[in-house]
Amino acid sequence: MENIYAVEGYTLHQCIGEGVYSLVFLAECNLTAERYAIKVVHKGKRRQRGTMHAEKEISALLPLQGIPGVVKMHKHLEDDSAVYIVLSLHQGPTLSTRSLFQSTQSLLDAAYSILGTLEQIHRHGVFHLDIKPANLILSACMPPVLIDFGCSMLCPSGYIEESLLPFEGTPAYMAPEMVKRSSHGAKKLVSLEALDVWSFGCLLYFIACGKEAFSAPSLYSLYPKIVECDVDYAPLPREVESICRQIFVSAPARRSSLSFLLAHFSSLTSPGPRSPRS
Repeated sequence: MENIYAVEGYTLHQCIGEGVYSLVFLAECNLTAERYAIKVVHKGKRRQRGTMHAEKEISALLPLQGIPGVVKMHKHLEDDSAVYIVLSLHQGPTLSTRSLFQSTQSLLDAAYSILGTLEQIHRHGVFHLDIKPANLILSACMPPVLIDFGCSMLCPSGYIEESLLPFEGTPAYMAPEMVKRSSHGAKKLVSLEALDVWSFGCLLYFIACGKEAFSAPSLYSLYPKIVECDVDYAPLPREVESICRQIFVSAPARRSSLSFLLAHFSSLTSPGPRSPRS
């Protein structure tokens, strides 16, 4: 399959990832022999949503260059058939691998690093809006790397009218206000930070016990669980339970803020790792 794509200046090798709208290939620069990951997003009338996701990812990554914990975009190209995004290559396991953390402390340290990354991207007006285990890659020499900004929003104010909020992302990681959103009526503002904080809570729950915080056989039965914050806290370590209880609050204004979580985590993390903000 990889042989049908041609990206000027690069040799594409095997496919190393696949999304709803894209394929990701291991690639090599013909001049330097450096290796990259190239995301290929197809164009076409039936693939307009994929093209929109590519545009979102490019817009989001442009101001985030050089931030540890964020995949780096080296360049982007396009032709008549596809958009090509050349990204830094990270081949570690994603956080979907439950056995990555051998202790609660190592889990908390990784979560603190992720919070620091979120703080930095929010400071640049970027909100990820699809935080989940599959979108974080563990690296031995740097914080977990956040990838796939296809659902992200660039919004300096941090707030958007409810009617303008796209219904995108992973259902089990959506906040109540996303599930309950209305496309008409009063011009209610939604906090994008609160959406990312909720998804972070779902991520934290998963890496702590290997199960989704919210699961059901159908979306019809999943969404009420999210709205009602119907969570089983029994499988969680005490420290993680305390944090999740402060995040899984239906009203965004009463949900823990990112700054509060960072301060709380700083008292829980081991003295070895540097603060993700330093």
